[in-house]
Amino acid sequence: MSMLDSVQPMPVVMRNRCVNCSLLIPRNHPQHSLQQASTTMITILRSWITPTELSSESVLCTECIAILQDRANTFIDGVNPLPLPAFGHRSICFSCGLSILRASRTHAVRSDRPERNIILRKVPLHLVNIF
Repeated sequence: MSMLDSVQPMPVVMRNRCVNCSLLIPRNHPQHSLQQASTTMITILRSWITPTELSSESVLCTECIAILQDRANTFIDGVNPLPLPAFGHRSICFSCGLSILRASRTHAVRSDRPERNIILRKVPLHLVNIF
């Protein structure tokens, strides 16, 4: 028996991405479930992420939930139009979900490159027009 045969595979640890800004939420940071969100918050979030669908597993990062709560507190249904989309994080690698704000090197993907199609498969639909 070789040494590799005795090595157990690492368990897969699911790490969630913010449904709004697509940030990969680190394990040591809070993630916010939509279970306790108000109807107004859900309505606003759905308007922000359309055509991306919400699911029972959808979570938000702390920054996005704070923005969403603020917008929900100032929204009056039937009087105000739905607020424009807002993101807690803007400098996110769409492929891996990590912040590129302080990245020493990034690569723009031009629209005529074949790599763009691969990356677009990983990007939530509501973020495609940004990319």
